[in-house]
Amino acid sequence: MNAAAGGSDDWLMGVAGANLSYTIELPGGRFDPPPSLIGSVGVETFEAFKVFQAYVEKNFSN
Repeated sequence: MNAAAGGSDDWLMGVAGANLSYTIELPGGRFDPPPSLIGSVGVETFEAFKVFQAYVEKNFSN
């Protein structure tokens, strides 16, 4: 992912003091995938959320 200062994830870490933040990036460098890719983008994004959840559970659970 390219660095982009000033996003909400930067604020969450720098101002709010969160231990973890994330940014969702869509494939292909676009914010508007064509309708033919929406299904696969949804599946890919859901898989990413599952990995993120497992990481949070492993590293941040009490």
